[in-house]
Amino acid sequence: MAMQLLILLCIAAWGGQKLDAYFNLSRPYITILCLLLALAGFLIKLVHDISRME
Repeated sequence: MAMQLLILLCIAAWGGQKLDAYFNLSRPYITILCLLLALAGFLIKLVHDISRME
């Protein structure tokens, strides 16, 4: 599960950086948004998986 989180965050950071460069943003707004969305999605999936185990 930790490896899934690591890969997800790496992909989100890479994609966010590419989008920031594409839109010529001076600050990494899209990168931060992608990382937060990926983390939120992972936490929702984690809670769902844990609640299903009980």
